[in-house]
Amino acid sequence: KRDEDEGSDDEQDGLGEELVLTGHTDQVRAVAWESPNVVWTGSYDHTVRAWDVETGEERESNRTNSSVHCLAIAPDGGKYAYGGNDRLVNVWDPRETTSKACLKLKSHEGWVSCIRWNPDNENHVVSSGYDGSIKLWDIRGRVPLHSVKTHDGKNFAVDYHGGERLASGGDDGQLRFWNIG
Repeated sequence: KRDEDEGSDDEQDGLGEELVLTGHTDQVRAVAWESPNVVWTGSYDHTVRAWDVETGEERESNRTNSSVHCLAIAPDGGKYAYGGNDRLVNVWDPRETTSKACLKLKSHEGWVSCIRWNPDNENHVVSSGYDGSIKLWDIRGRVPLHSVKTHDGKNFAVDYHGGERLASGGDDGQLRFWNIG
């Protein structure tokens, strides 16, 4: 049995809770840092929100067409991409005031599970999906540059190593790698 002076079961050694941000009305499924003071969140409440982590204030809230399952900030910090159960890779540029503000890239046949920006190219993004595939996109176009069936079953995760290598993981228990350069 723990002594009273050791702290509650909710505390983590060395991790102290600094701030709680309240505003979403359903599960928060995605978090991505834009800068040391700004974090974006995506939720099943159909919103993507920007937060000032110094003040705890919500800076921006954008309504989406579906639940948000994944979220990534572009290397330049100016735009973000998100995906979810609508099977779209959505690219939003809050600086745009025209119809170009949100691109909807369609090719996945299942939920979009993960999105990552190419760290070397602000126009390239990779997505993974419950359809077992990864897709490489140039956001200046509407169709994937490449589409690869990567896993038997769902593909849950994908990430870049530099701008030339990808890794993905799926419910088949495998981790797979590709060179794209």
